[in-house]
Amino acid sequence: AKVRQIQAMRMARAAAKGLIPAPGVGSDPHQAVHSPKELGIEDFGKARIVQWFPGHIAKAEKALKEQLKMVDVVIEVRDSRCPLATEHPKLGEWTQHKNRLLAINRMEAITSADREKWTKYFRLAGMEPYWTNGKEGKGIEELLRAAIDLSKPVNEARKNRGLLPRAPRVVIVGYPNVGKSALINRLTKKRAVESAPKVGVTRQLRWVRLGTKMDNPNDGIDLLDTPGLLPMRQEDQFAAQKLAMCNEIGEASYLASVVAEEMIALINSTHGERFLSRLGERYSLEPPQSRDTIHRFTEDVAAKLFKGELEMAGRRILQDFQIGKFGPIALEYPSESDLRRADEDPNF
Repeated sequence: AKVRQIQAMRMARAAAKGLIPAPGVGSDPHQAVHSPKELGIEDFGKARIVQWFPGHIAKAEKALKEQLKMVDVVIEVRDSRCPLATEHPKLGEWTQHKNRLLAINRMEAITSADREKWTKYFRLAGMEPYWTNGKEGKGIEELLRAAIDLSKPVNEARKNRGLLPRAPRVVIVGYPNVGKSALINRLTKKRAVESAPKVGVTRQLRWVRLGTKMDNPNDGIDLLDTPGLLPMRQEDQFAAQKLAMCNEIGEASYLASVVAEEMIALINSTHGERFLSRLGERYSLEPPQSRDTIHRFTEDVAAKLFKGELEMAGRRILQDFQIGKFGPIALEYPSESDLRRADEDPNF
């Protein structure tokens, strides 16, 4: 089956020959094309290589829907490199009557200029993004204060009914490996939940108390950590590829070499020569100059580092991107029309 999968990918790639921009083209990301059709990889998407929905996610989704009845504030965590691809299509429906906050984690993975543009985009959509770095703790206090402020009406309503106040209840949700557990550990200032840079570490819902004093059990916040949530089917394969590029979907669901090559094509379409030069320097190899030569480049990395093992080379290229070896790089950008609307809006 994997051989047939590889053959299908190679055929799709052949259908898209010559569609990777030449080095230097698209050096301004916001003048670049963004759809799979424009990038010449729509045939790749039709092969549906990314499908992953393990049993623990199905159980967690059911449990989360029950727990949401008791929650005051929902914090949705997304990845800064692909904040649209990491938006769960069902979350709005599940939380339509809840206060919501948007946390965009791994803020260090994209440039400050790109963060500013995304801030404009989300404000135009009526959301205030909170930029966070779960590893270093940046933006955590601002996010916590916002959650506390949103939960205040709950205790005001309890007081009016003659009830004692209770700790605010906050749930943190998002796709696998976007950094939810790392944020909780930063908030609690201890390793309250298991956290690691791989998919599937958190497998069940767990409540964690933040800031409780022994003489006042209501002084603090109850945080609910959740496993990464994915839709049952990845209908948008272009978005699913970005999840694979960022290690936010199970490795068993895709071929690392194929996804790595599509990542090179995608980033080159927006960053051009700057990215290609870093790519070549990283492996001391001649960088690819056309779409035809991307696969050859992966083969060269495999021959140099892994005795010809193509999948190991693909994993290395993806891992180097994920840990920032090529510099801060976004996989998605707001459209020019949305940014113009934000600039023209008097409220901005």
